Amino acid sequence: MKSPFFLRISYILSAISILTLVAVFCFKPIDSTDLFIYLAIAQKYFETGQWPQTDPFIYSVANSHWHILHEWGSFLLFHYSYVLGSWLGITLLKTFVIAATFIIPYGLAYALGYFTPLTILFSYLTYFISNSRFTERTSMVSDFLTTFLLAFVVWLRARPSEFVFLIPFLFLFWANLHPGFVFGLGILGIQLLVDIGKWETKEYKSWCLSFLVSCIACVLNPEGLSGALYPIKFMLGGFGKYTQVTYEYLPIYHELFRYAPFVIGFYFLLGASLVVFYLARKKNILFEFITFSAFTFFGTHGVRFLPISALAISIILLSLGMKINLLELPMERLRRSWVSFVLMALIFALSSYTIISRFEKGYVRSGINGHYFPVGAANFISKNNLDLRLFNADTFGGYLAFVWGGQRKIFDHGAVTDFTVTNDYLRGNLEPNEFKRIEKKYGINACLMARVYGTTPLDGYLDHSADWKLTYEDYASRLFVKR
Repeated sequence: MKSPFFLRISYILSAISILTLVAVFCFKPIDSTDLFIYLAIAQKYFETGQWPQTDPFIYSVANSHWHILHEWGSFLLFHYSYVLGSWLGITLLKTFVIAATFIIPYGLAYALGYFTPLTILFSYLTYFISNSRFTERTSMVSDFLTTFLLAFVVWLRARPSEFVFLIPFLFLFWANLHPGFVFGLGILGIQLLVDIGKWETKEYKSWCLSFLVSCIACVLNPEGLSGALYPIKFMLGGFGKYTQVTYEYLPIYHELFRYAPFVIGFYFLLGASLVVFYLARKKNILFEFITFSAFTFFGTHGVRFLPISALAISIILLSLGMKINLLELPMERLRRSWVSFVLMALIFALSSYTIISRFEKGYVRSGINGHYFPVGAANFISKNNLDLRLFNADTFGGYLAFVWGGQRKIFDHGAVTDFTVTNDYLRGNLEPNEFKRIEKKYGINACLMARVYGTTPLDGYLDHSADWKLTYEDYASRLFVKR
């Protein structure tokens, strides 16, 4: 059934609105601590001509092996964006990748020739769930590639073609950009599983060959088989450990996030999905159901997976909507009275208000967030050529690694996988008596404390201890040096 003219216009307005919202929310001062580690590693590569095999920035662990070299492609993307456009270049790269990700559902709808107001509503809901994580991290590459691959598989299932042989080329790049390629392999595995009854057909054999070659392509990274297996090992063993040291791996039902607006939005998306699944219950929806279940699991068990989970579910809902032809359901008769167009106009007006408000409040700008990074303290230490064994806030580590290039070693930068160091860092901040032990263990003679997250027990201890002197402070950090 051909989609009405006003519904097509609504799609165009919606796409413009989504792209504008993404751009406005992406143009904010950089606050990603991971970004500076990417830049620091790329900087080392161009200095030495090879990727560092061990961590050159910390003193807390000798010869600590890097676990992120299979992201080297993303490091170069960020490096050249910085070289060509400084912090604005980084922001433009982030904006382009995230905007391209959010336009994929619209591209799939166009490719399938299927338009429904529900896709528009789910796209805005996905944006609402995801915008808090519009940040400068390599994970945005996997968000894009996972969404693209899922949409591509949905399209191929609806319109079978020889383009299935292009999939391995995607993995050849993906395995060198971010370990999220495991999501892509999972999608292909689900496709093979649900169509296993067609194993004798040429089409199924093409999928099998594409999956096999894609697996081989994942091994073609600097760490070989170890790099290809890293995300699997992480999910099986490391995931639980990270929930103890970083909030982004906590489940959405944790007390920190239980009532957060983006979590409530995700629950609403899941509820709406179940309604659509019920309407499609008599159709062949096994692929959609397994994929939906998998991304629901990841989305609920780790806050950092909410964006990709919401994006994947929006693609699944589009596939389901096409199968049951929502345009022919009684509820869709309302479209004949232009309700779809009026609804889109209201959403567009609300989006415009949001955009104008952010401009008026000065939220739309580039550069780095000076409240998150110790710009002044790093300059002070360098200018005075202080020889310090620094116990630093982990959120400062990436920036210090970037500006000092490893010439001055630091305690932690957030990418250290030795949980002894991580536990020492946490206990040192929370228990002053433990810090005394840690101070002796590592030979610490200075502490660089962050101010943006408030004070810790260690801050109080340093303030009142006769053994420590406040040497430098500004709105971002405080530097204590042992007397």
